[in-house]
Amino acid sequence: METEQIISKVTEQLGQTSLSERTIKEIVALNPVAEGQEPDEQYFNHVVGILKTVNGQLSHDIAAQVENFKKNYNPQPRSATPNVTITPPIEPKPGANSELEEIKRQIAALAKAREDDNIAAAKNRLKAEIKELMMQSGADNEGILDLVLASADIKADKTAADQVQGLLGNYDKTFTKIMGAGAVPRSGNNGGKSERNPMLDAFFEKKKKKMGKA
Repeated sequence: METEQIISKVTEQLGQTSLSERTIKEIVALNPVAEGQEPDEQYFNHVVGILKTVNGQLSHDIAAQVENFKKNYNPQPRSATPNVTITPPIEPKPGANSELEEIKRQIAALAKAREDDNIAAAKNRLKAEIKELMMQSGADNEGILDLVLASADIKADKTAADQVQGLLGNYDKTFTKIMGAGAVPRSGNNGGKSERNPMLDAFFEKKKKKMGKA
């Protein structure tokens, strides 16, 4: 879906608002649709929710400015000669625009952080599924398996099954490199579990920490 179509649908769902078209475009731009995906109901609810929050804050600021003007406005007493009273324009509160921009920035940052957390959680679940499938395929040395997964580029837009074969190849290469050319990377021996070696476990743990993903 094109950006203009997204903006049009967001504006339609938002309904009556005091926000400018420019502001709506900026919020949509700050919350892009993931590459290769189409905006769904959850996406539109998310963006419209941000816009409603910004609109509510803006309406509150304007109402406060009007109320402040009413309290401080002292009209001059009427004289015999009629005077034309010119109502001064309501001046925006100093810093109001910058405050609104800061609110928008904070909302966008929070939305981005929430999105990043959701992606990270999804990747962790996906990694756990991949590990289980790899172990079922005989990749049962947990030290090497964890080392391979720690450096793997897990794709959130692909299923665990789609990524297992490539990672099994990485596992076999890593296993051979560490254990030697004569070692069998994957087998059904030992009830499907490789014997644990404390020295190797310590080696793998050290490698993961060095990569910063332990």
